[in-house]
Amino acid sequence: MTQGRGEIDQKEPIDVIELTTRCMNDPAFVRELLEIFRNQAEQHLANLKAAIRSGNASETVKVAHRMSGSAGNVTAHQLDSLCAALESSAKQSLAGAEEAARGIEAELNRCIAFFPEIHAKLK
Repeated sequence: MTQGRGEIDQKEPIDVIELTTRCMNDPAFVRELLEIFRNQAEQHLANLKAAIRSGNASETVKVAHRMSGSAGNVTAHQLDSLCAALESSAKQSLAGAEEAARGIEAELNRCIAFFPEIHAKLK
């Protein structure tokens, strides 16, 4: 069964074929993009948690949007969907935002844990 964008049971957290194609089949470019993603995502996650803790909905929306874009750039479709959902819901209310952030963090960790497998596929 082919899984669509944002499906929770997506087998791999990052679409390696799509990512490699976006990076013009250049393994060094893929590695560089993933490292940039890791560094930015970790900072964004810290900023997201801080915005939620402080009750700052507009900052939560901004950070969730940035995270969604970064996830989309590396074809982390489930992470992208989770961030986009928080971005949308935070425009109305921060109710459930802490739980959403925990889901985002778990998916981000799943993506980062997948990096060695991506690197192995690039060889």
